[in-house]
Formats: sequence, C-alpha cells, structure tokens
Amino acid sequence: MGKGTIMALSEYIALAGLTLNILVAVVGLTWFVSKIRETVRDEIATHREKFDGELHSLRLNTGEIAAALRQKITEVELFNRDTFMRRDSFYEAMKGYGADIRDQFGKVEQRLERMESKIDSKA
Repeated sequence: MGKGTIMALSEYIALAGLTLNILVAVVGLTWFVSKIRETVRDEIATHREKFDGELHSLRLNTGEIAAALRQKITEVELFNRDTFMRRDSFYEAMKGYGADIRDQFGKVEQRLERMESKIDSKA
C-alpha cells in the first residue's frame, strides 16, 4: 500500500467524523431555524389577533360616536323646533299682542273717563 493512493483507516474515520459533524450541524441548524420560524409565526399570530381585536373595538367605538352625534343633532333639532318660532310667526304674534294691549288701554281709558265724570258730577 502506497502512501499517496490509498487512504489510511484513520483518514476514513476522520472523513466520516467530519461528514457526520457537518450532517449533524446542518440538521441542528435546520431544526433551530424551524423553531425560530415557529416562534416568529406564533408572535405574528398573537399580534394579529390583538390588532384585530383593537381594530374591532375601534370600529365599534367609532360607530357609537356617530350614533351619539346623530342622536344629539336630532335632539337639538327637536328642541329648536319646539322652543323657537319662525320670524313671520313672531311678527304675527306681536301684532296680536299689540291689538290686545290697545284694546285693554282703550278699556282703561274708558273707565278713567267714567271715573272722572263721576268725580266731576259729585264735585
């Protein structure tokens, strides 16, 4: 057996050991990467569920705000309708009040005149 052509048994064992080490390292690295990948996927899924829940809550709150605003606007419109009157209606009411006041003052004047005539007739 020559030194250059055939490998010695120790060289075969060293080559087999190196191959086995490389194979174990590749399998271990693959397993480690798959664990990291699983962990990352789990974290992403957890954050996605949390985000979806917060987004759903935000949508509900926004819907409630819009409904509350609609309700408040309706209440203000109804309050204005029931409390205030139109300008033309106000002017008509004031004309009616003016006529009533003139009638009442007319009656007061008539009574005062009667009282004056009674006082003058007694004097």
